[in-house]
Amino acid sequence: METKLTYVGIRVQNIKASVKFYSGLLGMKLAGTTKIEATKGEVAFLKPGDGKVGIELNYYTRASPYYTKYSVGEGLDHLAFGVPDLDAALKE
Repeated sequence: METKLTYVGIRVQNIKASVKFYSGLLGMKLAGTTKIEATKGEVAFLKPGDGKVGIELNYYTRASPYYTKYSVGEGLDHLAFGVPDLDAALKE
């Protein structure tokens, strides 16, 4: 089944500084931010100028079950792929 990489999730220790870095220095556009009560975290989604694969910055508070001590080089949180039919992809 054909898949499409839609975004890359990166764990950050300071979401405001990270948004400033990716938007200021790298020229990405902030598409939005949201707090997620279930994870006790916050996300910011940034899009590149060409509109292709974006970046989701993930910040988790110390109270989050997903919180871990930040280690340089271990910031990849997750990859997101899109498929035309999720049920068919799961069966495959």
